[in-house]
Amino acid sequence: GLGYAMPPLMNRQPLVLLDKFAPHAWAEAIRLFQPTRGALPPAGVRMMLDSDVPSQWLASLEVVGMGGGKVEPDLLAAFEQR
Repeated sequence: GLGYAMPPLMNRQPLVLLDKFAPHAWAEAIRLFQPTRGALPPAGVRMMLDSDVPSQWLASLEVVGMGGGKVEPDLLAAFEQR
């Protein structure tokens, strides 16, 4: 939410917002703009794991914030492995 959007806005950094989350659209934005930080809710993490998005598209990410609900340890581990 807003907590993830405010730091880049306050620091005059680029920010990409999508109308609706879709794994390929999110990954394409990561691939094109090469951010080091991203954010997803747990459901978005599951959708990314279930997608066929190449992991190379997410290579620039160093940190992915997860919020909006409880993140199960196995979900986190699977996302980190990918």
